[in-house]
This record gives sequence, C-alpha cells and structure tokens, in this order.
Amino acid sequence: MAKDDINPNLLIVGGLLIFGLSAGKKILEALGLSDDKNDTIKKEAIENMQAANYFDPDFYKKETGAIILTVASAQRLAKIIYDADQIINDDEAAVYGVFQSLKTKAQVSFLASIFFMMYKKSLLGYLSAFLDINEIANVATICNRLPSYKI
Repeated sequence: MAKDDINPNLLIVGGLLIFGLSAGKKILEALGLSDDKNDTIKKEAIENMQAANYFDPDFYKKETGAIILTVASAQRLAKIIYDADQIINDDEAAVYGVFQSLKTKAQVSFLASIFFMMYKKSLLGYLSAFLDINEIANVATICNRLPSYKI
C-alpha cells in the first residue's frame, strides 16, 4: 500500500474513537458506572474475606487450640457492633475498633457465633445492611491480615 493511499479521514475517525473511548471510560468512572482500580481492590478484599469463610460461626471450631474470646468479651463486642447501626449516623469507627481489637480469624468467627446467638442475625449480613462497600472493604482488609487460629 502506497503512502498516498492512506485516507486521512480514517486517521481522524480512529483518533476520535480512541479519544472518545478514553474519555468515556473516565466519565463512566466519575459517575460510578464503571469500576476503577480502587473498586477492584475493594471487591477483591471482600471476596477474599468471603472465601476464607471466617465469618462462619463454626470456623473457630475447625482447629483445636484456636485462640478465641471469652463469652463476656464477645458479647460486649457484639453489642458495640449492634449499636453502631444508628438511624442518623452509623458509627463505623466503633465497628473498625472491634475488628482491630481481634487477634485471629477464629475470634472473628467466635464473635459471629455470639452475635448470632444474641441477635439471631448473621454478623456479616448485619454489617452489609448498614455499611457501604468501602466500609465493608475496610473491615475485610483488617480481618484478612489476621492469622487464622493462633498468634
């Protein structure tokens, strides 16, 4: 193909198409209609949390000698989480504080077990009902770093 055979209109249309796709992606991300890198990272943290299954009330029972909480401590922490769901302004800091105080995923599981006994609700389901994806991702990030059963 000779140099003169290249249609300049095709080059212009191609350039506009590439520019339009790039600008369109940024517009979709700004409107929240497309995933950006941070959303992908948040979703991965949540998926890792769900795959590890340590919010299962029976997870802590799988390992003998797992480090768990006392029943009284778990009840106190469960109440803090339950009370964090407010009508006007949720207390996300209280939720983060609870999970930051835990030392193992087995303690998360035991807390989930006590939470269910006290409130007849899944701990993860309860959190998901009042925390947004960013806040759930923060909880997931805190918990995913914990060792499973022992310190």
